[in-house]
Amino acid sequence: MKPFRLFATLIALALLWTLPGEGAAAKPKIMNPRQLDAMFTDEDSVDRYLQQGRSPERLFNASMYYFLNLVDVLDKLDKGKGPRKRLLDATIDMLEEARRVDDQNPIYAGFLGNAYGLKVTFSGFPALLVWAKKCQTEVNRAVRISNGDPEVRLLRLRSLVHFPYQYYRELRDQNVDDANAVLAWIGEVEAAGRSDPAMKSLYDGYLVDLKNEVYLIMGQYFDEQAKDRELAVSYLSKADANCWKSCAKARALLAKIK
Repeated sequence: MKPFRLFATLIALALLWTLPGEGAAAKPKIMNPRQLDAMFTDEDSVDRYLQQGRSPERLFNASMYYFLNLVDVLDKLDKGKGPRKRLLDATIDMLEEARRVDDQNPIYAGFLGNAYGLKVTFSGFPALLVWAKKCQTEVNRAVRISNGDPEVRLLRLRSLVHFPYQYYRELRDQNVDDANAVLAWIGEVEAAGRSDPAMKSLYDGYLVDLKNEVYLIMGQYFDEQAKDRELAVSYLSKADANCWKSCAKARALLAKIK
């Protein structure tokens, strides 16, 4: 895996909406990146925040601030090679602590798996195989304990879609199923937005980006990993004309491989 490619398409996490109940639309559950950016200014501010308590929620918020800086969604912290490794190790430590307190929370498990996946990019052989296994185990566990929540399946997809195809051919069907589940969920929210202004705002302001992220990462997967140009074109051709980051990347890749 190329350094940081694993999460190159990670977009701003106004993330993790509760699953819609029957006839209900998804609603925000946790803090979004702008809120985290306003809450924290540097590592000292994170330390002060955790001195006030180390609840799983606080540990998760602090770990996400580090994580979002690591993957360049936020840009407040020193991210040279040494600091990146230290921040990632701190992220993993905080998420593992949160999970120890609340080991049935699929959000903590899913993001911990993502952090293990990012650790692969810092590791040489054979250590990277250990981190890859930990990543796969944790994201699978997150999906299992969430009863297949499509938002948690997106967390799994973001990691496993970057596993080398020649060694992980068995992931192909699972990746497609996860992508379909996420797209179906977003489609339900989009449909609800036709009669509910709040859901339309949610789709237009955020979920359209997630939808196009899925088109992009699946296009990349089939183009670069599975070497299935027809499927790559199929996904990339569905990208919208404009959204935050993924649309332009999807359309550029489509133009390159067509």
